[in-house]
Amino acid sequence: MIDEAAGREHEFARLGVLVVDDDEFMLEVVRELLTGLGVSEVRSASDAENALALIDSTTESTDVIVFDLNMYGMHGTELMRQLASRHFAGGIVLMSGSSEQLLTLAVELGRDLGLRVLASLRKPVELAQLRTALESAAADRHLRGSNG
Repeated sequence: MIDEAAGREHEFARLGVLVVDDDEFMLEVVRELLTGLGVSEVRSASDAENALALIDSTTESTDVIVFDLNMYGMHGTELMRQLASRHFAGGIVLMSGSSEQLLTLAVELGRDLGLRVLASLRKPVELAQLRTALESAAADRHLRGSNG
């Protein structure tokens, strides 16, 4: 069991994760949770526009984007549309403090847009929920090879 957990953390260390939230506190909480899970490359953006700029301008792999649905400026649903138009191949994890119904609709939209929705999480986000989402992303990255 310990070897399995260590293997997962090793796989998580290879993931590039971008966290997007306009709430500075939540941004830091999610960053800390991801770091605690062994993710070594955690980048962050305080809004969707900056997130897209980071994705467009970097050569670093973004395997997972964890983002809030309710942000000032560009809403999370528009961010999903923008990611789909860029043919984003990584996974997305949706977060919201709103209703479960909103999260369900957002997941459906993401899938309709051709995005790989790993999870939808109600705030406050829990460590176990993030771990489960990352396990799926790490498995995908392993199958695609290290240049994913």
